[in-house]
Amino acid sequence: MKIIRHMITFTLLVSTVFFLTLAESNANELWLKTSLYNYHFLVNDWDYNERNALIGLEYVDDKNYLYGASYFNNSFNDTSFEAHVGKRWHFGKSGWFTNAYMTVATGYKKKYVDYEKNRMVTLKTVVGPFNILPAVSLGYNYKAFSLVNNIIGNAYVINIEMKIKGISN
Repeated sequence: MKIIRHMITFTLLVSTVFFLTLAESNANELWLKTSLYNYHFLVNDWDYNERNALIGLEYVDDKNYLYGASYFNNSFNDTSFEAHVGKRWHFGKSGWFTNAYMTVATGYKKKYVDYEKNRMVTLKTVVGPFNILPAVSLGYNYKAFSLVNNIIGNAYVINIEMKIKGISN
């Protein structure tokens, strides 16, 4: 387990260097993001983690393709890492934008213990140890800050983002 944490930390460091290298080249925008709020749609017996403590980077190129990576605590409070790729569309010069992307997340354990009912619940994973989820978002950008509403899997997540590098809107 310790080796996995080290691999995730190493991956985050390499990703950070990669994103900063892109920002120094012809990159349009590099964003630092964190989560403010999240809520799970599915009602069941699980006690979901509603504070995911996300920290991540997102790069948007000159054709509005986006690439990102984040470190967070998942719905079951497990330490997780995600990477995503997608597309951003701007609504003119209004500041509003929408994203559609696919995210691959690690760190979800295959079993979840329901202590109240004293039973083991099996989690369904899409591909081995990875969860692959489609996601959409609607955001508003004002100067160097964005507020982004995301729907990822069965969760609604609000992120605040700060532009680190890039062109001004």
